[in-house]
Amino acid sequence: MTQSVIIRVRRASGDAYAASGGGKRATCAYSPMEAARRCAGKHYDEPRLQLLDPEPDDREKGVLYRFEVTSDNR
Repeated sequence: MTQSVIIRVRRASGDAYAASGGGKRATCAYSPMEAARRCAGKHYDEPRLQLLDPEPDDREKGVLYRFEVTSDNR
């Protein structure tokens, strides 16, 4: 059974990025994608990330990117 988690990436202090989703968080100083990967790695051993289209209120909430993370084994 495939399960999924939505991860949102925002700007953190300075040039860093913060990713959160499913009760987990991660940061990265140089890449929003790496922040998302680190957060996804806390959910699944072998995560697959898919970039999603932004939702209408993402910009107001400071969300830069939204990813869906899936894995066949949990």
